[in-house]
Amino acid sequence: MTVLPRARLGEVLRLDVDSVAVDSVETYTTAGVRSFGRGLFLRGPVMGAESSYKTFNRLKRDQIVMSRLFAWEGAVALVPPDFDGVYVSTEFPTFAVDLTRALPAYIGHFVRWPQFHEQLAGLTRGLGQRRKRVHAEQLLECEIPLPALHMQRDVVERLDAVTGAVAELSESSRSALKLSDALAVSLAARPDLDERTKRLAGWEEVALGSVMVPAEGKVKVAPDNVYPNLGILSFGRGVFEKPDIEGSRTSAAVLNQVRSGQFIYSRLFAFEGAYAHVPPEFDGRFVSNEFPTFDPNPERLDARWLANFMRSPSRWAELRGSSKGLGVRRQRVPVEAILSYRIWLPPIETQKSMVAAIERVESIQAARVDVERRTAALVSAELNRAFAEIK
Repeated sequence: MTVLPRARLGEVLRLDVDSVAVDSVETYTTAGVRSFGRGLFLRGPVMGAESSYKTFNRLKRDQIVMSRLFAWEGAVALVPPDFDGVYVSTEFPTFAVDLTRALPAYIGHFVRWPQFHEQLAGLTRGLGQRRKRVHAEQLLECEIPLPALHMQRDVVERLDAVTGAVAELSESSRSALKLSDALAVSLAARPDLDERTKRLAGWEEVALGSVMVPAEGKVKVAPDNVYPNLGILSFGRGVFEKPDIEGSRTSAAVLNQVRSGQFIYSRLFAFEGAYAHVPPEFDGRFVSNEFPTFDPNPERLDARWLANFMRSPSRWAELRGSSKGLGVRRQRVPVEAILSYRIWLPPIETQKSMVAAIERVESIQAARVDVERRTAALVSAELNRAFAEIK
């Protein structure tokens, strides 16, 4: 293994802050720094008159920028060309790279390395506050493997190739996910068919209360029992496992036990699509009364179809609009609104064939996500190879 020199970041970085006075009549495009080495993101325009800051820091291409509040969890990044001239608050000190000692892209990859994030986290340990700020001087005390410039260039080329491929795959996966979501809603609702065509194909316009009923699954909580729990992801993403509910620690006197094949939603988060069906692996779990469940008539309704039908934001808005007190973003959607909601319902066999088609599409998407996850692991491996293996 090649032995290469190490240096303090302060030997290759210097504080370089372009402080700009905030003008009340100007508009400033602002940015933030994501944690865990995930780079910069745009926050959007801010009117000077609306800001509490008297000055902003203006970013320059190839600087290193750090969030003092979240540096301990890797909120440090290289400023890419498209963020040149964008503004950050004074909580984000910026640093210039000494080009005679280091390549900005090399430093940019280094600050994405999880072991570097551990160095920063170590600076705040024992300080009593999880969000203790990391100061510029502390960042500059961190060590970096510092090979010659031509060797840095080799590292950059290798890491650029890997991260570029992962970024391309991630973007492709996000696009495919949006398409699969849209396809699921479209397959379930068939907006391409007019009412006459639907009627001829056996569809009916019904209130949901005519094809499903509130489930009866109330269980009295015993202090010495533990109750497996579930939650509902927003945006129609299904259910997930939550920590068990301990009978001795919950204030609930009664819980609802759910069953496979039921339709379920979160009254509190219905406004952002927390609708789902209960899959077999979640059969017998428990939820609070904030999660109403329904038993579908098996001859009329497949809860899997309904869950896909409810993945449309337009339906969330319609049901939220049926509630009172609409000035509250998280206004609960009552059971009565669900039961009275009118939909076009296809025959049960049509529903099942739609679900099968949706599940085939989503299995392909799941495979893409798995490939993306495995590919992303290559980035960590390459970062370790570039920095941990240089001794």
